[in-house]
Amino acid sequence: MARWQTAWAMQQLRQNFPELELQEVIIRVESDRQPDAPITSMSSRGVFTRDIEVALLSGSIDIAVHSLKDLPSEDAPGLVVAAVSPREDPRDALLTADGITLERLPLGAVVGTSSVRRSALLLEARPDLRVEPLRGNIDTRLRKLMSGEYDAIVMAAAALRRLGRDVPAQPLPSETWVPAVAQGVIGIQCRSGDEDLRNMLEVINDAEAYYCASLEREYLRSLGGGCSVPVGGFATVDDSGVTLRAFVGSPDGRRCFRVVRTAVREADDGLGRQVARDLMELGGSEVLAGLRARVPIVAAEAEQPAEVSPDISRKIPNTITHEHRDMPLRGANVLVTRAREQAAELSELLRQRGAEPVGLPTIQIQPPRDWTRVDAEIARLSAYDWVVFTSVNGVRIWAERMAQHGADGNAWGTVKVAAIGPATARALTALGVNVELVPSEYVAESLLEALLDRGVRDRRVLLPRAAEARKLLAIGLAQKGAQVEALDLYTTRGTGVDSARAMELLRAGKVDVATFTSSSTVRNFVDLMPDDAAALLASTSVVCIGPVTGATARELGIRVDAEAAEHTIPGLVATVERIIRDRGARTEHARAERNL
Repeated sequence: MARWQTAWAMQQLRQNFPELELQEVIIRVESDRQPDAPITSMSSRGVFTRDIEVALLSGSIDIAVHSLKDLPSEDAPGLVVAAVSPREDPRDALLTADGITLERLPLGAVVGTSSVRRSALLLEARPDLRVEPLRGNIDTRLRKLMSGEYDAIVMAAAALRRLGRDVPAQPLPSETWVPAVAQGVIGIQCRSGDEDLRNMLEVINDAEAYYCASLEREYLRSLGGGCSVPVGGFATVDDSGVTLRAFVGSPDGRRCFRVVRTAVREADDGLGRQVARDLMELGGSEVLAGLRARVPIVAAEAEQPAEVSPDISRKIPNTITHEHRDMPLRGANVLVTRAREQAAELSELLRQRGAEPVGLPTIQIQPPRDWTRVDAEIARLSAYDWVVFTSVNGVRIWAERMAQHGADGNAWGTVKVAAIGPATARALTALGVNVELVPSEYVAESLLEALLDRGVRDRRVLLPRAAEARKLLAIGLAQKGAQVEALDLYTTRGTGVDSARAMELLRAGKVDVATFTSSSTVRNFVDLMPDDAAALLASTSVVCIGPVTGATARELGIRVDAEAAEHTIPGLVATVERIIRDRGARTEHARAERNL
């Protein structure tokens, strides 16, 4: 890649200054001398650039060509970035041998990257993944992928395009998967005192890319980030002004923060600094403080629990510190019936508590065959007063379709957004969407009541939902005078999957708890079973995420032992813990009575 970038810079100079004599000089930098070492184990500043800058300052070379994202955000004394290239595709891309998407990677898939930012984003989206270091040039990385060493790898889309590598790649949307600062931009550096060279390089400079990259570097400089910190920043300009998207997160993906700010281009002074302040106030300051103090946040797959600062750990939901990692579900087999692409969070929380998740996906999520109506609603999104999401699946499919249309945060206009529960709200917040309303109880009845309290008469309300969703919300809002548009965004279908291991454990009575997270999972479980579903669960405790799912199970003849008090995945896991704990107490009591 470095050779390609240098050739591009030399070509631009030759086209504009034919008389100029140019000579390519190859310099091996620290990252080249340690090809197998993780980037985070090297020096904190200038891993890819320091040796080149030394040569530039000494006069050994006159011009240096870099990937601008590799340059420290603060210019080295005596040096200046005098020109940049037009920006290539700034997005990251997920590469797999067979072209499957991130959502459809198998549970526990091995994904390669040496970027802490990409690692954090991967684990935020899929906590079950095993993220492993990946070094080497592009062809080396692709060879490792195709040989099966990794299930997937993440790389810059710009690198693939510039080198013409035609491999199955899924571009990851920059709205949520915020790129590295200046990703896709080539930076050309010279000595700050060399006015002739600076004037020459200005001729080949791309003004828009330079402007956006400068804002991003100002933000990074204000934040104090670098290669060892999960930080992203991406600026875009259009007729309405300049928009800066920013991200900072913990390496394990548990604490991720995003900010989006737009300013008039002529009055954008300090936009990068303001975005950095916003992120710090949201919680980024604690994450960065922990990283700078070399206090690791607990990793999802850490074999030994990491030490966590008490001040930080108290504010990280679901983080397990060494003192509390008592494995309350050790040895328990827990049936997970969620769709495969949605099972990661539940399976990971169960593993963290010592359980063995037994996967039997009973449903699959299918987007519409005809997108005409969905596309029409996206186009007129800003005309609505409320958009109400009742599932993470709905958020994901809606966001993916918006991204395909190139719609950004401005598409929402002044519309207010409601979410049925915290998981759905988190999915929206991750997209930079402000969630106005989350009900106190995470069911349609409570959401309806909360919306009615806000006043809905003559309000236009859009309900992107599953085709099989309950009609209560749409009917209740319409009865109170709202103009409701119910949009079937996806369907849930039975998978036809017969997991041999799950069936073997069920028939042997070795599944301790079966979990159901929706009415669809219950219905399709019953349809899937070659034997009577109730009989298969006779010796298994059944836990449902809430009363609606519980009611469906009872209607279909399945005994329900408990419903989660908090209708969330963590609430479901807490209820599973209670069931196992109570069962253990009963066993101990019976043993004690036998010994009397």
